[in-house]
Amino acid sequence: VFDYKIIHLATHADVGEDTRPWIAFRDDKLSLEELYATKNQAELVVLSACNTSQGELRTGEGLMSLARGFFSSGTQSVVATLWNANDRSTEAIMVDFYKQLKKGRTRDEALQYAKQQYLRSRSGSARSPYYWSSIILIGDAGQLDAPVTGIPNYYIIIGTGLVLLFAGFWVIRRYLRS
Repeated sequence: VFDYKIIHLATHADVGEDTRPWIAFRDDKLSLEELYATKNQAELVVLSACNTSQGELRTGEGLMSLARGFFSSGTQSVVATLWNANDRSTEAIMVDFYKQLKKGRTRDEALQYAKQQYLRSRSGSARSPYYWSSIILIGDAGQLDAPVTGIPNYYIIIGTGLVLLFAGFWVIRRYLRS
């Protein structure tokens, strides 16, 4: 999983009573200590989970958070949360965040725009900072080097080629029948 340029983890995470952060996977939890032992080349790690920038505050070191663990393993930037994440608002913001990255915005501009779009599309208590302001960007705020695409270009080229090939066979077949 750590060979990708963008890693998005939408799962459950917490700091725990002993202030040792972890992130949940299907059958296990990944701890901060295990993250320190990994290496990755990710330009961006998105932690769509609760409390991913929280942890024990160590004098002279800072917060021992999941975000810190990903930086330690080699990532350039992390999108993390300051408190419990609301699933619906986080999803809406993340969808817009990736749309803006795809348009070529820098990481910080993309997150800012996504939050502003969320606020424009909501009313009443859904506009409370609780729903949108816990999502933060830490680290490199610049543009991604890796392209953010929905469908890789080679799929589009292969798909177009197959459509043209079948269309050509269909035209030839109709021509030979007439």
